Amino acid sequence: MLITLADFKTDYNLDATQDAQITRLITRMGGVFTGKCERSSFESATYTDEYYNGTGGGKLFVYDRPVTAVASLYEVDDEGSATLIDAADYQVCSDYIYMSAGFAKGIRNYKITYTAGYSTIPADIQEAVSALVMREFKYPGRAGVSGEGFGTGNASFFDGLPLEVQNTIRKYKANWIITKA
Repeated sequence: MLITLADFKTDYNLDATQDAQITRLITRMGGVFTGKCERSSFESATYTDEYYNGTGGGKLFVYDRPVTAVASLYEVDDEGSATLIDAADYQVCSDYIYMSAGFAKGIRNYKITYTAGYSTIPADIQEAVSALVMREFKYPGRAGVSGEGFGTGNASFFDGLPLEVQNTIRKYKANWIITKA
């Protein structure tokens, strides 16, 4: 989970009377946030035997990030035979794998097992998800609202999401096309 029930209740000074509802919202809004960022997860996990298309360039962008380790990287030929690429031949970067020799252009021609994600979820992600949960808790069904006044202030929503949440999504969403096959 991107935020905990205990932290959310502490942040908003809530009691235990609505724990079940809040827990469902934490799960749902965490999923909304993760999906908007076009990721499987933000939490550290191992992704096994994922296939990617080679781009002909030196970078192989993977779906989940930051990449923290690569267990294996194979080049796969047209017949499906896989050749292990020596770890000394590539470099692990947070958003991609770099290989100076380049990744041959092709479809499903690289197979990778890697670990990606955060062992501790960054504070800005926690704050964004918490804001989504509280908004949905207080004002259910706000999707599609483009702007609304609240008392003496105003709140702006884009795609039904508060602006500060949209800014956090932009920070963690890939700015490139990922060719996961």
